[in-house]
Amino acid sequence: MEPIGSSTSIDREVGRWLRRTPGNPFTKLHTALYLMAWVLVMAQGWGAYIGSNPTAQLHDPAKTSARIANRDLQLAASAERAGQFDGFTNLIHDSPEDVLETSIWNHYDVLSVVAESDDNAEEVVHASDHTNIRLTILLSEAGRIDEARGRIPEIRDPSLRAAVATLYGEDPALSDQQLWGAMVELTTAGIEEWMLKRVVVRTLSDLREDLGDPNTKQQFRHDALVAANLLLVALGILLLLPPVFRVFAGDSRPSFVSPWSASLGWAVIIRADFWNRLYFFTVREFGVAFDNPSWLSPFYTWGTIIASLPMLWLIYRHLGSGSRAGVAKTFGIDLASLRSTGIARLATAAVAIDLMGVTAIGWSLYWLGVSGVWSEGLDETLIFGTALEATMSSLDYVVWTPLFEEMLFRGLVFFTLRSRMGGVQAAAFSSLLFGVVHFYSFPGFLMTFWSGFVWAMVFERGRSLVPSIFAHSVYNLMFVLGTLLVYR
Repeated sequence: MEPIGSSTSIDREVGRWLRRTPGNPFTKLHTALYLMAWVLVMAQGWGAYIGSNPTAQLHDPAKTSARIANRDLQLAASAERAGQFDGFTNLIHDSPEDVLETSIWNHYDVLSVVAESDDNAEEVVHASDHTNIRLTILLSEAGRIDEARGRIPEIRDPSLRAAVATLYGEDPALSDQQLWGAMVELTTAGIEEWMLKRVVVRTLSDLREDLGDPNTKQQFRHDALVAANLLLVALGILLLLPPVFRVFAGDSRPSFVSPWSASLGWAVIIRADFWNRLYFFTVREFGVAFDNPSWLSPFYTWGTIIASLPMLWLIYRHLGSGSRAGVAKTFGIDLASLRSTGIARLATAAVAIDLMGVTAIGWSLYWLGVSGVWSEGLDETLIFGTALEATMSSLDYVVWTPLFEEMLFRGLVFFTLRSRMGGVQAAAFSSLLFGVVHFYSFPGFLMTFWSGFVWAMVFERGRSLVPSIFAHSVYNLMFVLGTLLVYR
């Protein structure tokens, strides 16, 4: 017999204490420590968001804002020339005046970010000069001539400053040689097609018709995407009218029973989300410290999968009875759910109703004059990355992110909340958390909250994650296609 107080005796007593709670392998102290660590990581994320401009997170905000402004202005000009600003088609395109003002605001936003950088760095001077050149052109197009000329002294490169002063100075008479020299300077500097055309149109007004041809390729892609979105919105309205999607009404099915206790659910959630956020925080800090070396690229490319591995293990070990079949059955992603026609109809309804609400929120905020940050959620890889990088990023948006986010927020968070409250309340609270952790502005938060709420109620209705994963994938696919087809 071992004496009381020996190391072996203590180890056994600790082991017995750790196993005292049946079904919950986590101690309260251990979970509390994880909770504090999670709060610290979340506070760091929110502190970074509140204390900085999302545009500063872009790799090349000057280049990105220029590409977006150029394509948006091309689309608006094409739509105007095609006579699409009459009646209902106004809903498809913003007017050229609105696009112009938005582009001006975006360029001022870029300048505010550049101003906070090292003024002596070559890339900062380059970004500042090119943004001021584009801003001068945009302000001139908006009729704000004095404001446009006020940007010229801010251009630090002498040759570029002289070229812009030649084109936008107070002397309207330009020789062919002066015009040619200034245009060569701007072309060499990389000023985009639409803006270069506007410079020529301004100085040689008789060429206006020749230089204003619609960009039919980009316009067709944009219009097709918007039309697809509107058709899905219309489908959502039709699905809401009849009683085929009564997510708030009771039915004859058994009451919703969570397969685990609330304490076990939150123990898994806190640990899973902590490791997820710690991974991305660590990769981001390494990127800042080493100036994003090439060896770090795979950790970004496969980041969603790597960061979700702890969650998958925790679900498998503690919530899925230690088997893949148990996990699939728990979350309704087994073969029976995949083959169900009812689940397929529910997935279609989820897509339509989700996009209907997001579109309604977007239009309502637009008419109220409320807009989000233009760079929010923007992935430059989809615009400027290689074909492989764009493909991997698209897969992340359309496949991995919907799968793992739905398992966390609808599978874990909603399920756990549902063990203590009704479906609508659980959907609202889980969607609130879903919106908060995305660190978006108010418009982005509202849209994220709506999507999360719809997807949670779909899970409540079908007891399967398949419809919400599908709806989430389609939502992200619309964003990816819009970026690839219009801005790439």
